[in-house]
Amino acid sequence: MLEPSLNDFYRWVETNKSELLHDFDQSGVEDDVKLKEQFVKDWPLERISSMKIDDYIVGKGRKNKSFCYELESGKYASLGLGIKGGTAGKFGIYYSKANHSYCNQNNEVISIDQSEELFEQIKKDLVEILTKGLNREFDDVVFNKNNSTNLFFGKSAITIKLLYCYSKESYFCGFNTGKNQKEFWSKLVKPSENGWVYKQNYDITRILSDKYKELNVQQIGIILWKYRNYILSSDTSDINSEVVYKNKYSKILIDSKNVIFHGAPGTGKSYLAKEVAADIVSNGSTTKYGDLTEEEKQQIEFVQFHPSYDYTDFVEGLRPILSNGIMTFDLEQGIFSKFVSKARDNYENSKKPYETLLKEKKVQKILIDFFSNIEFETQPFKTSRGTLFYITGVDNQSINIFIPNNPKINSIVLNMEELTEMLKSKKEFNQVKDVTKFFNKVNATQNYSYDLALFKVIKSTYKSDDVGKDIRIKEKPFVFIIDEINRGEISKIFGELFFSIDPGYRGKEGSVSTQYSNLHDNDKKFYVPRNVYIIGTMNDIDRSVDSIDFAMRRRFRFINIKADSQINMLDSLKEKDDAIKRMRSLNAAIINDTELNEDYQVGAAYFLKLKEISYQELWNDYLEPLLHDYVRGMYSEKEDMMKFENAYFLKDEK
Repeated sequence: MLEPSLNDFYRWVETNKSELLHDFDQSGVEDDVKLKEQFVKDWPLERISSMKIDDYIVGKGRKNKSFCYELESGKYASLGLGIKGGTAGKFGIYYSKANHSYCNQNNEVISIDQSEELFEQIKKDLVEILTKGLNREFDDVVFNKNNSTNLFFGKSAITIKLLYCYSKESYFCGFNTGKNQKEFWSKLVKPSENGWVYKQNYDITRILSDKYKELNVQQIGIILWKYRNYILSSDTSDINSEVVYKNKYSKILIDSKNVIFHGAPGTGKSYLAKEVAADIVSNGSTTKYGDLTEEEKQQIEFVQFHPSYDYTDFVEGLRPILSNGIMTFDLEQGIFSKFVSKARDNYENSKKPYETLLKEKKVQKILIDFFSNIEFETQPFKTSRGTLFYITGVDNQSINIFIPNNPKINSIVLNMEELTEMLKSKKEFNQVKDVTKFFNKVNATQNYSYDLALFKVIKSTYKSDDVGKDIRIKEKPFVFIIDEINRGEISKIFGELFFSIDPGYRGKEGSVSTQYSNLHDNDKKFYVPRNVYIIGTMNDIDRSVDSIDFAMRRRFRFINIKADSQINMLDSLKEKDDAIKRMRSLNAAIINDTELNEDYQVGAAYFLKLKEISYQELWNDYLEPLLHDYVRGMYSEKEDMMKFENAYFLKDEK
């Protein structure tokens, strides 16, 4: 289960705010306000003191319209959140048709005299706890967890609902904070001995009312209850759970978000990066990329920087496309943007309430059915004004359309998300102005004409079927590996993304406008979610190392990988011990050279080539050219190369 907190609730609301507000049935909220007013009018607090026993109890049928019946099942059942469930004993006293007698809260039959005496106590205690609760006298003994003798103190589901109903101000939300205490409510605000769940409900309501002044107490209660259901139904295998990883660097990456493995050539930095990525996406099950499922492999991306790599490759840029014989330019996401979009979809969906996910799943199925059954580039569609157009292609973000008879712009890209939102809304869109109003735009765009045309076709042809109950989405980790990160011109490649990859600015608070933001169909900004982890690798002796500027260094944790760090890479070699001995002998000779240091040592990755070639070939074709580059131009060049060769071939030991 996820760990709830007020800060997590704020993040969850921010992630789902538009969806939560969009889901509100405003008339329903207004009805709740009117119903609350009607309840106070029908059952003023003063009336409780003068009630007769049959005015209060359940058990004598719905025609009786008693206080308890109306609260639980009748006219006022929907006020706040319901109190159905359990036995009728929860009201303290009720009438049993089976026994033709009154019963107490323990479901024991009691006499007429006992019932009258008990009911008088019930009335007195109910008025007392409601009066003192409405006056917020939480220090009174009636609210003391250990000393209260009030019959209704332990009946918080009923009492809190009544406090909500009778409260003229936004003092209480209509949910029972006495339920799921350990798992949820006490982790938002801890209950105190004086006031217990009653003051806790008041405190939570006050805090959230101050935080979200634009919402009324009914809306706050609905949102908070959805968050509760989201938390309590979450799976323990969520990314935020404590996972035991196999690789020691995996937890470091989880904590730091961004790391760079640096060191001498061939020390297994790229190999290590893939091990860590596999370890994280498999939740500690394996460090081998080949053992991952296809779904888990989609959570890892690998790219290698080089001098000609730039912003358009990494973030986004204009690309030429040929459509119906006409060359145009389309804005396409770069490899990092595409990867982040996948991670962001997972992160945002994992925070959504079940009801929202269900609605989206149905719309998603409708769209899949629609686009699977049309013929791209040949099946004609028409706008309400008769403009002919064709769909030429779709992806998760875009719908590409071709307009043959438009002399100015014959191809445009529709936003898939906008069409999805229209279908999710369950509203009717008959004119373009309806779409404009829905998206709160002052002026209609050309795209809305085509959105409306597709909406009408889909609505008239496709219906949502049962999509099953297993639709909850777990938050997953996504690992992006940048090999040889220092070989690219970092500032040119990342651009404004320096800010959004910062571990302290993950999420929407780190949103930035990209260089091509004016070409986007919506106002969405780019941000990197908290479930994205970045690994860079670089060789310390690479002359392009200077391109890692201070802005970059500040956002990454640098971890030095020494020549011996990944010695386990050689476990599969038949002559493992001999290879390790030669490697260490050679590295000792390198570090003893007055002009060199451990940055010039040779890593285990070079010796993996012994699976295919001999020791002599490894020296001639790989190690000697590398070492010669190290010492080229030095006064002792020949002597140094002789020392290295002797060390590698273990001649000094013979």
